[in-house]
Amino acid sequence: RRPLTYVVDMEVAPSAVVVPESHAVRVALDFVRTLEAWGDAATFLAEDAIEEEMPNRIFAKGAVRDLGAMKASMAKGKDIFRTQSYAVHRAFGQGDVAAVELEWIGELAVPLGKLAAGEKMRVRGAFVFELRAGKIARIRHYDCFDPF
Repeated sequence: RRPLTYVVDMEVAPSAVVVPESHAVRVALDFVRTLEAWGDAATFLAEDAIEEEMPNRIFAKGAVRDLGAMKASMAKGKDIFRTQSYAVHRAFGQGDVAAVELEWIGELAVPLGKLAAGEKMRVRGAFVFELRAGKIARIRHYDCFDPF
């Protein structure tokens, strides 16, 4: 059994279990870290990457995005949120697949639902990343939004 190690340059919940020995886990955490800093996370994505967002409070029927739609969504996030942060609770990988359980908090730049600008939204969720040739080819995520 491999020893568990923790990622030190990203907020990790005190009870987090992270196994970064997996290349897929490293890529997934680097992707999340880049998203958090409003960096160019698209550099981690394959040209034909697909994102599947399971049904949630914002997308009742879920959503499927190609690379262009993912880039547009990331850019739109910068307009809606002043800041965002991710706390990783668990990250595991095997081969070209990584699973990351996390909590996301975003401070709104504009009102959304019953929340005013400056208030925070919170999502607890899980992401499954599938890599191909070192790039993320598919992201599937399950988002549980706190009421807003």
